[in-house]
Amino acid sequence: MADLQFRNVKKSYGTNAVVHGVDLRINDGEFLVIVGPSGCGKSTLLRMVAGLEPITSGEILIDGKVVNDLEPKDRDIAMVFQNYALYPHMSVFENMAYGLKIRGFSKDDIKKRVDKAAGILELGGLLDRKPKALSGGQRQRVAMGRAIVREPKVFLFDEPLSNLDAKLRVEMRLEIQKLHSELGTTCIYVTHDQIEAMTLSDRMMVMNAGRVEHLGTPEQVYSAPATQFVANFIGTPAMSFLPGIAAGQRLELKSGISLPMLKPPASVSRDVTLGVRPEHWEVTASNQAMFSMRADMVEWVGADAYAYGQLGGQTVIVRLPEGVRTKVGEMLHLRYDEAHVHWFDTGTGVRL
Repeated sequence: MADLQFRNVKKSYGTNAVVHGVDLRINDGEFLVIVGPSGCGKSTLLRMVAGLEPITSGEILIDGKVVNDLEPKDRDIAMVFQNYALYPHMSVFENMAYGLKIRGFSKDDIKKRVDKAAGILELGGLLDRKPKALSGGQRQRVAMGRAIVREPKVFLFDEPLSNLDAKLRVEMRLEIQKLHSELGTTCIYVTHDQIEAMTLSDRMMVMNAGRVEHLGTPEQVYSAPATQFVANFIGTPAMSFLPGIAAGQRLELKSGISLPMLKPPASVSRDVTLGVRPEHWEVTASNQAMFSMRADMVEWVGADAYAYGQLGGQTVIVRLPEGVRTKVGEMLHLRYDEAHVHWFDTGTGVRL
């Protein structure tokens, strides 16, 4: 196991900068998830750790040693890819053993390591099969097994579950959680899936356009997002945003609707955006409401139901209380608890 550090790491392709100076320390045994939309630089960052992409400037250190100029094979890392990357003509055992074989491990050591990894991943009965005889989930477990037998200092996961169906993704998330609990190896996991980020990580790093927008525990990122981008990206359904002008203890929306702002943020600017998550709207009686909204759509998702409507030209999403059976076209009378709202500077998007 090892800690890993980024010191002002930048990456450019010609004049196009794609990673804009990342500073980060990942602790020994920590599970860090890097999450963000396509093209934000998360996979590029991972590939620089692996040595598959050169660093334009800055330093990456593994266990205190700068690895910028080391070949991938000399970095003591193991990577699990999105597409499994298994050899189709080899059995499961041979796929898992191949990396050890070319490094000169003895047959006894290879068998011991493969058997141990197969036991952890419940692959013991599949060691003689070829990849074509395995399901997608089984192939991904083989890919993880191939990484485990290396006993590396750092595991790198590059969107390993994106090719699986929804049910298998849940199962494999549990497998990865169990794997990290048993091995305790430092892990960096890249994904665009916020559910994977929230459920797997000790800490998560949200990236946007090559920059770190927020680094913290899942609870911190969800409860106090550093920017409006983070607030919008993390959470399903998304947070509702109502931009307006702060006037004393009122928020004047562009539509002319005025909302109370009893506890304005300490550093309030004139142009602010109010953010409210679906679960923090309260459906109430008309005489207690801050405003009323027509339900344009109602979405039932298992135990939860969500109503979608418009306020001042902005979409508002409300999680309906248990037992409330709102229909499309009905009016909802709403208020929010100011203890759970979020304020952002409309110009910069930064949390106030």
